[in-house]
Amino acid sequence: MEFQIRKLIKSFPKFSNQIERINIVAEGAKLKDKNIDDLKKLGKLLIERAKAATIIPLRRDQSGEVDKKPYREPVLKVAGFQSRAKSLFRYQKELELLAKFLPKNKEERKMWIIDVKTKNPYWSRS
Repeated sequence: MEFQIRKLIKSFPKFSNQIERINIVAEGAKLKDKNIDDLKKLGKLLIERAKAATIIPLRRDQSGEVDKKPYREPVLKVAGFQSRAKSLFRYQKELELLAKFLPKNKEERKMWIIDVKTKNPYWSRS
């Protein structure tokens, strides 16, 4: 189970609208034989916990002043697996923009060509 959760977490940042497109996320994680409803529940849990982990309260030092030391990136812990919480959302804005332009039909997407200069994505191994 932990291995499957790890695969799903690693697949999440590569897609926009993960819950709506959970079947594609599951395919990317090689979990397409799993129950889609269970994967949706797990996906919602991941998003909920990642958002909660990124809410960081102000730290105060002994005098009551706000401590300005930089924070480490929050860590998301699910079923014994740890991941950086912000990494689930790192590329979402760019992917949502791309999703607006891509055709919905799978056959049309195969023929779709982007005719502007792009940069290569860097998918971290976090």
